Amino acid sequence: MRYFIIIAAMLSATSLTAGGWEASRLDTKFMYEKGSYAEMSHAAIDYDVKSKNLEPITPKYIVERSVKKSQTRTAMAFKTSYKGFDVGVTRFKSGTIQLVGTAAGYGGGSAGPVPAADVNLNTLTFMSKFNLGENVDLLLGLNRNTLDDGTVTTTRGKYTITGESNVGSLVGFAYSKPEIAMRVEILAQPKSEMKVGTSLVTSAYGKTKFAAPCSSPTNDTATFNSSLSRPATLTMNFQSGVAADTLVFGSIHRTDWSGAQIDVPSGCPATATGSVFWDTTTYTLGAGRKVSDSLSLTASVAKETGGNSTTSSLFTTNNGYSAVNLGAQYT
Repeated sequence: MRYFIIIAAMLSATSLTAGGWEASRLDTKFMYEKGSYAEMSHAAIDYDVKSKNLEPITPKYIVERSVKKSQTRTAMAFKTSYKGFDVGVTRFKSGTIQLVGTAAGYGGGSAGPVPAADVNLNTLTFMSKFNLGENVDLLLGLNRNTLDDGTVTTTRGKYTITGESNVGSLVGFAYSKPEIAMRVEILAQPKSEMKVGTSLVTSAYGKTKFAAPCSSPTNDTATFNSSLSRPATLTMNFQSGVAADTLVFGSIHRTDWSGAQIDVPSGCPATATGSVFWDTTTYTLGAGRKVSDSLSLTASVAKETGGNSTTSSLFTTNNGYSAVNLGAQYT
């Protein structure tokens, strides 16, 4: 192995929070390194995303509070060259729903409708890169998406999901001019859906909302399959040298969230639920500067469009964002 890099820096804004339930997205930069290469990144994230929740029982607005849990994110990647083409593997947290809610006590005190949720999706990506000549590369790969066991507690009850895995594909093209460190990459990943075993224990409040034919005591618990997806995405990444030891970079990331809703069909209108996601587009623009042979610094701005400031969805946690990011890389 030629060298090993640890990135001790804040991840990009698109890796911190994004539309739907995306946590981090596939980063292919490691595939363009020469020879054998490995990297690891880590981020500790302390959210302050606040929400006002209408309490329909009183009705009144409860105290505004932060609704997202603090989290950590770790990503790893490795690549090597074999007989004229490059192969690599990377693992990262691609999806997460981490909410701090008081829905279990709905109807009393400061309780509100925001659910408590602990759901994580990790992706292991296998990639290969082939040179097609004239500075053009073809990227092909497979994503193995693994959903961990998780729970979501809403006003209507506690939903426990059983872990599941599926496999999706990816394809990309890149045009490079190494003499000026220029590269433009287009990466497409189709929608990847999975069915997830789900069990429900209905809350006392949920039982009060039952109507025939859901009022039988046998409906206090239920088992069924929920559906969720990694959405179809289209990403353009670009970079170019603009001066000695100085690089500009950016991306446009389009996500089809409207076609990747979460559906929880419990069989009873009182406890069935789902998502209300909107399509999003995320723009990133930044610059990097090589300070020495060992140290590089980066700065970037990011903006996500899409979403709505109000929602009836239990899983929507933002309606776009703007961010400024600083980072450092030590080799």
